[in-house]
Amino acid sequence: MVGVDVLSEEATAFLLANIKPRLVLSGHTHAACERRSNDVVDVTVPTFSWRMRPDAGFAVIALRHASDGGVGAIDVNVCYLPNEHVVFARYFGCALLFLVGVAWWCATGPWPEHRGFYKTD
Repeated sequence: MVGVDVLSEEATAFLLANIKPRLVLSGHTHAACERRSNDVVDVTVPTFSWRMRPDAGFAVIALRHASDGGVGAIDVNVCYLPNEHVVFARYFGCALLFLVGVAWWCATGPWPEHRGFYKTD
């Protein structure tokens, strides 16, 4: 069964045979994938939003021109953002450390008389 968001195998074969692309890019909400067949590089780029998944990403593509005037190279790198859960855990840890620091500062006394500068003899 073909999904509603993909082309059928026949349509894909027709487009590849008639257009003869070197690079095919598509986006997906769940995963990244790279396939190479014949001279075609097929790259599926993951979503750039944490709304869809905790490890969002993007693609960096380098197209190199061949010095002899021929076909250059295609380099595709999928880069991932930090995991959403790790980022929120770091935010929570920093906030907790800040609150502990403020509580300690208030408990030990931020004022000079609490630090022994003034004697009340």
